[in-house]
Amino acid sequence: MNHLIPSAAEHDAHYETRYCEVCGRWLEKDERVNEQCTHCKEKEDMETGIELIAKERAEQGRKHNISIEEDAARNAGGQLEQAAAAILLMDYDEDASELYPEGWSEDFWLRMPKKPHMERLIIAGALIAAEIDRLQYAESTNATT
Repeated sequence: MNHLIPSAAEHDAHYETRYCEVCGRWLEKDERVNEQCTHCKEKEDMETGIELIAKERAEQGRKHNISIEEDAARNAGGQLEQAAAAILLMDYDEDASELYPEGWSEDFWLRMPKKPHMERLIIAGALIAAEIDRLQYAESTNATT
């Protein structure tokens, strides 16, 4: 009998039912993390797209010190929507970086194409959320006046 290859009984005793409940892969000895393989645990710990967009949206308010009221006043001409669309086009249209919204800082805008693709997607999503917030705010203030 070859002692280097474990028998089926030895294999079953060693691994018991240690498999990833998410993907079904056998767990290695050092991988036992709540019955998930390391890869599935890492994927579970990743933030979802909506979480990343929400975080960016909150950061936009803090970092640029802009409230919904200010967005409603400064960006009533569709600038938030225009910015999101231009950011999404930057990988496909080299002229998109020239489409910076009226009233926005050109220096800020020209840094946008240098950001990684994923980061630009998150920023565009947060700008769309900001536009939705702006529209809802405008609607609610029009309804109460």
